[in-house]
Amino acid sequence: NDYDQQTGILNTRRLYSDGEQLIEDNVEFYFAFGSINNLKFIYDKFGHTIGEDIVKKVSDLINRILPSKVSFYRYGGDEYSLIFKDSKRGEVINIIKKIMTIFDSEIIIDKARANISVSFGISHFPSDGNKLELLIKNAHITLSRVKAFSRNSFEFFKKSNDSRLMYDQDFDNYISSFSINQFETYLMPVIETKTNIITGFECLSRVKDKNG
Repeated sequence: NDYDQQTGILNTRRLYSDGEQLIEDNVEFYFAFGSINNLKFIYDKFGHTIGEDIVKKVSDLINRILPSKVSFYRYGGDEYSLIFKDSKRGEVINIIKKIMTIFDSEIIIDKARANISVSFGISHFPSDGNKLELLIKNAHITLSRVKAFSRNSFEFFKKSNDSRLMYDQDFDNYISSFSINQFETYLMPVIETKTNIITGFECLSRVKDKNG
């Protein structure tokens, strides 16, 4: 079965089949990896049934505006992917922007009203990878960067971002190796200079490794 049961759009199995065939045929294409922002909050607020209905409606709205040369897939959970065949970079940008305008208005299901946005990371075959797994990885890395800095946005993969994100991940893994008891926490007052009144506090954490 090539279709996602919940949304009716193409599934991951079909994504791999289509993507690997394009690579085998050496057909240039763009791959976009996207996610719905704040979907967990929507499920928590409205419940599972409404959440599922919203996912289905989002899928329908996106699928409705896509040209025939763009294939749309449910990757899983809140994640989607698109393959842009025979498309220039400018066309990809226009389609992604058109998708984003869908969410200028609230999504309404029964009495539930949800503010939704989507973010995308985009990679290109063959310049960003010669295997589908690498294209997915690079688009996903780019999506992570987009979501870290802004929502309802998109970005094309850059090798410099790949290196920076991997550095950040290594740093996060290093920090995670310490126990909570090894951290020292300091509260620093924020003082309004004109009135000399404390208006808040900033928190600073320090940890020392074996090298000090």
